Amino acid sequence: VVDVGTGGGFPGLPLAILHPQTSFLLVDSVNKKLTAIDDMISSLQLTNVQTLHTRVEEMATQSPTKHKHQYNVVLGRSVTSIPRFCFWTKELLVRKTGRMVYITGGDLEDFVEERCFLTVPISGEGEEEKRALVINQVNVDWIAGKSGEKSRKVGKEGSKKKRIGGKLSGGGGGSGRSEKIKGKWDKKDNSVVKDRGYEDFRRY
Repeated sequence: VVDVGTGGGFPGLPLAILHPQTSFLLVDSVNKKLTAIDDMISSLQLTNVQTLHTRVEEMATQSPTKHKHQYNVVLGRSVTSIPRFCFWTKELLVRKTGRMVYITGGDLEDFVEERCFLTVPISGEGEEEKRALVINQVNVDWIAGKSGEKSRKVGKEGSKKKRIGGKLSGGGGGSGRSEKIKGKWDKKDNSVVKDRGYEDFRRY
C-alpha cells in the first residue's frame, strides 16, 4: 500500500497499525512532515511502514523497478483533483487488480462518480461531508486520460542539457562556439605588463 501526500501520516499510519501484515509506504514532498512520521514509527515500533521523500509523479519514472505497477492499493486524502491524482498515480497500481482509495469531500465530476467501484461515507456527526471512493485500476487509467495532464520526460544520465546564457548546451549540435560560464576563471597571462599607475613613484 502506498499513501500519497501522507502529510501527518493519515490515513496510512493508522491503517498500518490496524494491518501489521501489510507493508505501507508513506510518500510526501515535504521532508519535515516525514521526519515527524519517522519519529512516530520509531515510537510505535512499527516494522511494516517506510517513508519516502519525493514527488509522486516522478516515482514510476525515476525508480521503475521499485514502484512501477508495484502497489495493490494507492491511498490519497484531498491531495488534488481526482483526475489529476489518477494521472499522478496510474503507473503505481498493479495492472487490472489494483485499487485506488481516495478520501474527499464536495461534489464530484459526473464521469468520476460513474467510474467509482464503491463509495463509502466516512463523516462524523456535525463534520464536513467526506467519503472514501474506491476506483479500480482500469478506471483510474481512464479518469487519468480526462485530466488534461501530460507526462514529464526524464532524461538519461549523461544526455542532460544545461542552459547557459539563454541557450542550451550539450547533446551535440550547436555552432561549436564555447560559451563563457559564469564564475569561470581565465588563465593568467604573465607576459602582459599591467599599468598600475605607480611605476614612477619615488620614495622621499
